[in-house]
Amino acid sequence: MASSSSSSYSASASSSRSCKYDVFLSFRGEDSRKTFVDHLYSTLEQHLVNVYKDDKALPRGESISESLFEAIEESLIAVIVFSKNYADSSWCLEELAHIMKCRDERELTIIPIFYDVKPTDVRNQKRKFGEAFAKQEAKNVTKAETWRKALVDVSNIAGWEPKNIADGHESQFIKIIVDTILDRLFALNSCVDEDLVGMRARFQELESLLDIESPGVRMIGIWGVGGSGNTTLATSFYMNILQHYHYQGHYIVENVRVKASKDGLNKLQENILSSIFKKEVKVDSVVEGKHMMKKMLCRRKVLLLVDDVDTLGQLEALAGNLKWFGSGSRIIVTTRDEHLLRAHKVIHVYHVTLLSHDEAIQLFRRHAYNEEKPLENYETLSLDVVSYVLGFHWRLKF
Repeated sequence: MASSSSSSYSASASSSRSCKYDVFLSFRGEDSRKTFVDHLYSTLEQHLVNVYKDDKALPRGESISESLFEAIEESLIAVIVFSKNYADSSWCLEELAHIMKCRDERELTIIPIFYDVKPTDVRNQKRKFGEAFAKQEAKNVTKAETWRKALVDVSNIAGWEPKNIADGHESQFIKIIVDTILDRLFALNSCVDEDLVGMRARFQELESLLDIESPGVRMIGIWGVGGSGNTTLATSFYMNILQHYHYQGHYIVENVRVKASKDGLNKLQENILSSIFKKEVKVDSVVEGKHMMKKMLCRRKVLLLVDDVDTLGQLEALAGNLKWFGSGSRIIVTTRDEHLLRAHKVIHVYHVTLLSHDEAIQLFRRHAYNEEKPLENYETLSLDVVSYVLGFHWRLKF
């Protein structure tokens, strides 16, 4: 089992693809349609994942090959459920070959599940799986080599064997795989915005503070004056973390300063718990919410971003202390008030500085001229504008 049970994926590529479905399910109907696949499909639907499953999504009257191939091409993730008779279906083998083609050409993410077969049986076409493949090989000699290569390639992707996870309990395995798919979908639909000037250097400094791979729980504070980019930096950093690390739950509490006054802190506590546990949680009071968060999150590895807090009470209600969260959890807090972080005993604090002179010039050129270098004779004008803005900002501050 591995959270990296997919092909290498470039998040920027996903943004340029047309994706109609979150997940494409490939499976042998007679083996698992009414059992494992049905349970997996139902759980994904409950979590609002848009899934293509042939008996549910196939439009009547259309050519099955065209519809299936288009669905694969319009999906972010392909989940392949290998069973003993999977290779006994030419359609399953054709699906697999097209999925592997899309992995290479469209960077489709692949998650193989070896339901009642071993990866080595798929790779080498052995035992019951091999017998099923031999039948199709005899009927489709010209396609057999393409199918065989696809089977070898997919079996080399780190996949999942239900019998080796959660002591073989299918319901627990489905929960784990669905959580992984949700995390993967979130990561595929988010990326670091390289157009944000100065972001990369600030990311490196934050990574050092957060020490993501170390055990235990760590909370960091990000503070800076209004307009300095606290929220943009924290949100981009949060999404970048999700691309590379697995958490059992994650949530962004946006604009706490405004939403706490409008909706109440207990509503924000509800939102955190409901999102992480993927079911509606009711919180009647802030005191009850604190108790529930501590009890429900203390054994879960979570990633939480609490954005724009301006009172100690908000922090105490939404991220009381490190003991609220399970080992490996990371909590990011943004605020305009450094003293608030100190009062909450946040040890690791990052000060968001304004853009340097060179970064400011780069930002101005990019937006004023739509290029990194200014038009001829505009260099002096660029320097004058940036110097004026920087000076005006400091006069406002002091």
